[in-house]
Amino acid sequence: MARYTLQIAAILLLWTCRTGPVLADDSRAATQRSQVQPNPISIFDRLIGTWRGEAKWSNGEALRTRVSYEYGVGNQLMKGKSFVLSPDGEATLVFETFSYFHPQDKAVRFVSISNAGSVYDGTVSGTPDEVRFEWSAFLQERKTDYKQVLKFKGDDAYQWTVWQKTPAGEWKQIIDAELKRESTPAASAAR
Repeated sequence: MARYTLQIAAILLLWTCRTGPVLADDSRAATQRSQVQPNPISIFDRLIGTWRGEAKWSNGEALRTRVSYEYGVGNQLMKGKSFVLSPDGEATLVFETFSYFHPQDKAVRFVSISNAGSVYDGTVSGTPDEVRFEWSAFLQERKTDYKQVLKFKGDDAYQWTVWQKTPAGEWKQIIDAELKRESTPAASAAR
């Protein structure tokens, strides 16, 4: 019996070596660099770092914000964290965002999760000078569409503009503010 088991194992080994890898097994692909050149996520290069801004909502209410961006796993993922700052500077994390190139869609996609349980799902396009986001926000039974543009004004500032789609289908600007890069890594670690 042991002799037959050994013969069957040897036949299977030879057959596997001659036929090559099983096509359905893509576990090795997970460790290979993306073949997409240049990396579509590189549109975020200028955003990497921490930014602060004083904005106003369209109703005039103040919005003090801090946003940080960093690359993740092999520079194939951009991670963002958005904070609202209280008058005394205390930061409350309100969103975490993950942007990535989707190989089947051939698009840069993102998902954000809010501290209120909302899910934001959308796409990113643009150039290193102007990054555009379009998304739908989902909270319970409600869906709302948004778009935003981050337009660079040099290496240390960008204009942040956000629009919300009204029930009538028109775009209404809800935020327009300048965000400035924090000057040193020590400054961002202090907050």
